[in-house]
Amino acid sequence: GGDAGGRLTRARPDARSAGVGFAAAPAAMPEVLPADARTCLNCEAPLAGPFCSACGQPDEPPDLPLRRVLAGFAGDLFSFDGRVLQTLGVLIRQPGALSRDWAAGRRARHVAPFRLYLLCSLVFVACSASYQLAKDVVGTAEAEVEEATDLRDGLRGVVPSGKVEAIASYIEGMGALGSRWMIVLMPFGGFGLFVLYGLQRRSYTAHFVLAIHVFCVVVLLLAVRRLVQLGVLLATGQTLVQISEVANTLMLLALFGVSYVFAALAIRRFYGVGLGRALASAPAVTVGPIAVWAGILATGMVLLMAWPA
Repeated sequence: GGDAGGRLTRARPDARSAGVGFAAAPAAMPEVLPADARTCLNCEAPLAGPFCSACGQPDEPPDLPLRRVLAGFAGDLFSFDGRVLQTLGVLIRQPGALSRDWAAGRRARHVAPFRLYLLCSLVFVACSASYQLAKDVVGTAEAEVEEATDLRDGLRGVVPSGKVEAIASYIEGMGALGSRWMIVLMPFGGFGLFVLYGLQRRSYTAHFVLAIHVFCVVVLLLAVRRLVQLGVLLATGQTLVQISEVANTLMLLALFGVSYVFAALAIRRFYGVGLGRALASAPAVTVGPIAVWAGILATGMVLLMAWPA
């Protein structure tokens, strides 16, 4: 056929050419499931196994008994698979490699940063609890009373006499928090790295992940310190401080030195900078958070001294 402009048109092989009117396309028939088919309670997709293939939720009844809920929570928290040992091996043997893999998107092969920090913290808590239990069994209460007395004697003459007890209790409480302060200080370490290496066009999260991995090693080193203290206590019946304050101080300095070197090596591998610049940058994630903690401690002491008695 042709149109007004002389152009040829081709007849469409549709319902009109057959002499009938247009008919709407039939709607897609919904999938009919067998009466006994199981569906996901979360997304209503058909289930073909113990987990939903669409959203991943396990096939469980909606009304779970308490023991199942607690068992699931414990499994999520403490589940130990091959990735844990592999991740710890990479963390310790190759400083910065774990953070570099995370920034490059290679994440499924390793334990997530926050979960790794939680596992390291649990190791430290277990070592600290064992050490405290040994102290209770051996009986070092007298030495602890002497340490508390020394702290208060040192504060006298420095702070008002009426504030000695309050400030000493505050310092002891801050010290008792131990590694729990680290989860508050980690963002400051990440921010320090962000300030130094922001020109590399990485998001703050990437710098923060590197700080988390450095803090994981710090927590593990603190756990090693607790194990050394535990060994000394069991072998001699005295705490390391009782035997030699110098040895205790040297151990703390050694642990700080190892942490500093690890941070520098991690920075070197992660950012691809020279060793000199890495060593100069390490305070951002080691000394910097300690300075923040000292500032918080000092601020609290000033507020306590200014507070009316």
